[in-house]
Amino acid sequence: AHYFAALVDSFAGRASTAFEHADEALRLSPFDPSAFEAHLAKGMAAIGEDSFEEAAAHFAAGERVNPRHSLFPLFRAIALALAGRAEEGRPSVERGLQLEPGFRIRIFSEFGMNPLLAEKFIRGARQLGLEE
Repeated sequence: AHYFAALVDSFAGRASTAFEHADEALRLSPFDPSAFEAHLAKGMAAIGEDSFEEAAAHFAAGERVNPRHSLFPLFRAIALALAGRAEEGRPSVERGLQLEPGFRIRIFSEFGMNPLLAEKFIRGARQLGLEE
């Protein structure tokens, strides 16, 4: 429940409670197959707080837990772009697009996330030249 509460809070732009739920989920069940959800929530919450380097680290951690999840390399690249390190994120873009060739920026406006958070993701994705 904490994993999914963390995701709901991160999508809604409630970073502090997203971090609380994600940390509690990882504390209670660190080897849970759903642990990647906590890293996704923490990365999204960090983007919401303009902590782009931290977000990139959370997305990298999530990718280590679930290397087949396409959002982790793409979101990591977006976080790096927002941190002013777009070139460093290019290999992650390539990996993400290998996993999800149909990825489009419009997902952020269709994803149901807080509009301010979505705009940050869109801005970073555009810096990387991802398809609209």
